[in-house]
Amino acid sequence: MTRSSTTFVSVAAGLMLCGGAFSRQGRGGAQLPTRDERDSQIRQLAQDPKTAADKLFVLCAATSSQFETELARQVQQKAQNAQVKQLAQRIVDDHQKASQQIQRVAQQLNVQIPQALPDEQRDMIQVLTSLPVDQIEKHFITAMQACHAAALIQYRASSQLSQNQAIKDYAQQQLPALSMHYDQAQQTAVALGLPSGGPEAIPASGRIEHMVVFPFN
Repeated sequence: MTRSSTTFVSVAAGLMLCGGAFSRQGRGGAQLPTRDERDSQIRQLAQDPKTAADKLFVLCAATSSQFETELARQVQQKAQNAQVKQLAQRIVDDHQKASQQIQRVAQQLNVQIPQALPDEQRDMIQVLTSLPVDQIEKHFITAMQACHAAALIQYRASSQLSQNQAIKDYAQQQLPALSMHYDQAQQTAVALGLPSGGPEAIPASGRIEHMVVFPFN
């Protein structure tokens, strides 16, 4: 198996973890691609391994940002801990800006970004935000630790391995904010009495030789 095909396989596998980007329909009537349309899009991407990984990164990055923005918005409204509210608001602000940027990149690559979260993601948010406040805060912080540790790995890889300069630039530009979110989540976790992820969770900033699976949300 060639490096390009290996890259595509890992990215396609990670698509299942990036937030259900191809679910059929979001609440509110927003129509999302059907399963057949999803399969067709993936087959179409697979026909050009040179762009497949880049396009799937854009799709996953966009849908992940939508999910984190909505989750953080609801947590910010319900949380009582000042550090949790501050992190949630920062994530909302930064991810809204990032979403605008990735939409422009998606247009350049003819990648269709769903305009509504799929039901499964909305259900996840509803379950989390219906918990007691202290549990909302703790689950949100641990989720942000995990999501941003994974995102830092992927964005660093994409900033080096992407075949598209716009994606390289986007990934590189997002790294400072992602790193700040991760650090703030770590600090808040300690303040809440939660375990903080060790330094092994984040790779060194040296070159990454192989594309990793998109673990986003």
